Amino acid sequence: MKKTFLLIMLLSISNLSYSQNRIGDGGRTFDSSNTVNVNIANFQSKRQRWANAGVINGIRKTGGGYEQVLPFSDTSLDASAAIQAAIDKVVTESGGAGGLVRIRQGTYTIKNTIHMKKGVSVIGEGATNTVLRVEVNSGSVVSFKDLNNSNSQTSGLKNLRFWGTKGDPNDALMSDAKPSYNAKTVEIVRSKNCYMDNVHILNSGNSPVSTWSGSHHSFRDLYIDGCWNKGGGGHCYFAIQSPDCLVYSSEFRGLRHFTLQREYCEYNVVYDNTIYGDVNFHNADEGNNLIEANTITLPSYLSGSSGRRYVVMGPWSTQHAPSARDNYVYNNTVTNNAFSGTPRCNLGNKIYRGADKYEPNITSRPHGNPFVNTTNIDYNRLIYSTKAISNSNQIEAPEVVGLDFPEFTTSNKAFTIGVHNKAANPYVRIVDFSGYILLEQELNAGKSNTINTDFLKAGVYIISLSSTNGTITKKIAVKP
Repeated sequence: MKKTFLLIMLLSISNLSYSQNRIGDGGRTFDSSNTVNVNIANFQSKRQRWANAGVINGIRKTGGGYEQVLPFSDTSLDASAAIQAAIDKVVTESGGAGGLVRIRQGTYTIKNTIHMKKGVSVIGEGATNTVLRVEVNSGSVVSFKDLNNSNSQTSGLKNLRFWGTKGDPNDALMSDAKPSYNAKTVEIVRSKNCYMDNVHILNSGNSPVSTWSGSHHSFRDLYIDGCWNKGGGGHCYFAIQSPDCLVYSSEFRGLRHFTLQREYCEYNVVYDNTIYGDVNFHNADEGNNLIEANTITLPSYLSGSSGRRYVVMGPWSTQHAPSARDNYVYNNTVTNNAFSGTPRCNLGNKIYRGADKYEPNITSRPHGNPFVNTTNIDYNRLIYSTKAISNSNQIEAPEVVGLDFPEFTTSNKAFTIGVHNKAANPYVRIVDFSGYILLEQELNAGKSNTINTDFLKAGVYIISLSSTNGTITKKIAVKP
């Protein structure tokens, strides 16, 4: 039967979606026009290195192909094997170049560790509509291990919600409340250029995120709330133990500590986050870490925890050691609801430097406020300062997206989409007005692609053409 495709309401509903250039994206550089004159040795070179914290060349989805994982109707099933198979397939079919695993929105149960691979990103559909129910009891839920991504590759997680299945932990309970449920949610070990972007982690067993060695990881738009095993021994930290990482635009609640520590930890940037708890230079970091423009609040429940807490801390146990070099704390909004008195690091015209000594409770070692050393600075400066490279934050035109929308006239069974060589990871999607995805198909770059539409009945549909540069969406009406 002959069909007529009618393109309707083009001007009012045609749109091009894109991401403005944000901190953490590619196409950014150190903003040298924002001068900061302070009496600190080599401070400008430190600022330049801080400007390069995070994934080298920015958070990006790389690779030529993708594999989709459909939601399970029975959420008691274990989706770990399906997701792992999709990751492994991308590696095999790309010849090791990497690619994308797209997980459609829905709820998935994870019972075994998912092992990330070089150059592979796992991306959920929608903002956080892809929910991973965590039933991994030990080890880690997602493991990035020994992934030496080059400067043109990344491995990462985006648009995912990890949901612990053991209920809501008591934030004030600083003990190992569920030792049989003790998995770290995301563990990054000896890896480079890994990222988490718009990832929620709720009710983690052990540390929601932990890095070790490697370098240049980006954590953006995270929401972390709740952790079960907040006893001693490094449990339930957001733990940065790598150099040159960026933590930006995220919110942290219910942890034991937000921690920067150990021998690999230097030149990290923690910028513009909301942190309910202490920022803790916990044990023998290398220094030169920057804590700037965050909102840091000590919750009232910490008044009952063992040992006094401060909004920014050095080591509070003889098992730990002070920082090897100064760290820098500037222009944070600090509130102490746990104890009386003025919170540390509260003045906006001073750079606080430390943590070169133990906290006051350790009287057997050099002790006291480790951030009493300060340097004057003008108000409202930016130590961490980057800017978009010229034209990098402009709206992409359709030709930059690299996909030509077909003319919908008449056809028996198909239409043709032209794909430019410049299009990266192109695909087409057709959705009915109830939101049900009728077709989603990868496209081949540099050639015309024929899409069979004989299955479409009379009705109105949304068709979108996408590449990693953006999406063009239009509405079509199919008449008998």
